[in-house]
Amino acid sequence: MFLLKYPWQIACAALLALCVFLGVSNSNLRSTLAEERAEWKTERDNAAKAKRDAETKAKEAANDAQKAYEQLSKDDSPVVRYIERNRVQVCPAAARAVKDKSAAVPQVPAPVTIVAISEPDIKACDGAYVYAKSAYDYGQELIAKGLAE
Repeated sequence: MFLLKYPWQIACAALLALCVFLGVSNSNLRSTLAEERAEWKTERDNAAKAKRDAETKAKEAANDAQKAYEQLSKDDSPVVRYIERNRVQVCPAAARAVKDKSAAVPQVPAPVTIVAISEPDIKACDGAYVYAKSAYDYGQELIAKGLAE
């Protein structure tokens, strides 16, 4: 009977109750959203810091590898010494034999096969070795710092 006698008042009271309920729910939702946003911002900041740290470590490793490469490339004295030690020497007897067309060719072959490599080829091989060694060391340094697998 009460419902039929005051329908507008009951509807207003129900709407008021609904507004209070939604207001409380909304404040809970706002606090939950604020917590989620703060958590997300913290995670984003941590990820950005980790990325900066990894980039810094990688740049340091790259600079170290570049310095090592430059040092190895500058120091070609082992290659120069190898070339000087193993350079094909002209034997004086051989030089005379070339002038004297009547000299006989020896019948006994050389005990070891002689392989001659040109100086530019030796230097190219040394350069490739230096580059490969530097790249390998750089990769190992990245693995040691946890930046690569």
